[in-house]
Amino acid sequence: MCNRVGFSVLALAILAAGCGSLIDNRLDDRTSHMLLGASPSAALGGFGAAPSSPPPHRIIEEGDEPPPDTGTDPRDFADKFMPYYRYTKLENGVKENNMSIFGLFAFAPNFAMTYEWPLALEREIDPGDDIGPPINPNPVDQTGDDTGIGDLNLRFMYRNQDIAIGPVEILPVCELWFPTANQDSLGSGQLQLAPGFAAVSDLGFWPYSFMALMNFYQFDVYGDDFRDDVSFYKGRWFFMFPFPTLTYVMPEMQPIYDFEEDTFSFWIGPEVGQIFGEGKVLYVKPGFGIENNQDVDREFTFEFGWRWFF
Repeated sequence: MCNRVGFSVLALAILAAGCGSLIDNRLDDRTSHMLLGASPSAALGGFGAAPSSPPPHRIIEEGDEPPPDTGTDPRDFADKFMPYYRYTKLENGVKENNMSIFGLFAFAPNFAMTYEWPLALEREIDPGDDIGPPINPNPVDQTGDDTGIGDLNLRFMYRNQDIAIGPVEILPVCELWFPTANQDSLGSGQLQLAPGFAAVSDLGFWPYSFMALMNFYQFDVYGDDFRDDVSFYKGRWFFMFPFPTLTYVMPEMQPIYDFEEDTFSFWIGPEVGQIFGEGKVLYVKPGFGIENNQDVDREFTFEFGWRWFF
């Protein structure tokens, strides 16, 4: 636990130091209307659509086609809102229906917070079944068919273009998970911390495409005594490709290594989205477990949502 707390303190110190320089290092106030692909890990404003202000990391020459408002680039902070539904089935047969709200609030052009809260969550759990990361980041035995509210997630992100490795920008990120679930089986029963970073870069071989590799180390800070310790690495790797048809494809990959259980899992979700007007996007996202070592890993997921960005 000491090592984990030390790691988090270091990450938070870096984040706090960056946040303290917000006034001195404010970016050009030209952020486009973008929506962080999350969970959820997208939105598209497309070729031929009315152009918005270009993202601060791209320079648009005279006569160039305006970049698509994909709304998925973590370098672009703007206020957003996204309700979504996700169905999940684990290898052991546990099923989950999840209606959540997700959004982003931009405190400044280079400092923002996302929120994600399952407001209508249902889990069908047979006796003896476990649930674990990332459905419930705590692999405890739970039973029942419970419905209620899940745990609240807040994610803080900071951008300073000077923090980079060559063409790859590094964004400090930190997640907080609050035990707001009204049923034991719907949440972790713990306050959990997940410091990390996102490595983001344009992909030169495809117009306006990019990759965003988000990496977290998640662990418990305090909570119910009967809950197991939590310690795992979580990756969320996005690759976004827009098309002139106002459509985009954005595969997401999630490698997860559980240090407590010494197990690894891998999940991929190929997201497809379509714009229906400026700042209005519908998307669908099936997901598949590729490499699973535990019966608490995801076998199949299906998500769809509607995104507004302002």
